[in-house]
Amino acid sequence: MAENKYLDHLPLERQVRAMKRAGLIIDSQTLWDQIEKLAQHLQPTYEALCKEALKAGVIYADE
Repeated sequence: MAENKYLDHLPLERQVRAMKRAGLIIDSQTLWDQIEKLAQHLQPTYEALCKEALKAGVIYADE
């Protein structure tokens, strides 16, 4: 679900409709709740990566 949202740019509402066609009835709020839990789980990793990046003398960005 998160992969569909962030890698394939598939909105949660569209995922809900696809799941409904497959026989799974789920509310988009449930998917948002799962996204929030995933974010909480990944927060320590994010903070560690930021801390490590800030140790570098220079940070490059590809904008």
